[in-house]
Amino acid sequence: NMTPAQALAKAKVQFGERILIEAGTSIIFELIDQGLIDQLELSVTPVTGGDHPIDWQDLLNRFANHTHSNIDGTDFYVARN
Repeated sequence: NMTPAQALAKAKVQFGERILIEAGTSIIFELIDQGLIDQLELSVTPVTGGDHPIDWQDLLNRFANHTHSNIDGTDFYVARN
């Protein structure tokens, strides 16, 4: 058992500096807040329901720069510090 930050540190030792993380928002926010994520790639589709909407603008606001493109109604963002 380890924290997300500890798991990321272990993965960097085993696999190198470039690690892809696919996780829920609580883990992503935790790693961003600790300064451990330097790039976020996010796709946003129109809302169709759900009980726990994600504040994706808050995610983007945690990064200094981001780019945006739209393909067939889906917004794609790449955010970097």
